[in-house]
Amino acid sequence: MEFAKSGDATLLGRAPLSESEERAKMLIATDYARKRFNKSVSFR
Repeated sequence: MEFAKSGDATLLGRAPLSESEERAKMLIATDYARKRFNKSVSFR
């Protein structure tokens, strides 16, 4: 959530965002959240 507010990719352990990534930061945030959710939840 903090990344989505600030755009500071170092909060996610990434290098600073490029110009094109900056425009897509909300997509990056939702993708990161989805990956974290899938690791913590198993439907089996």
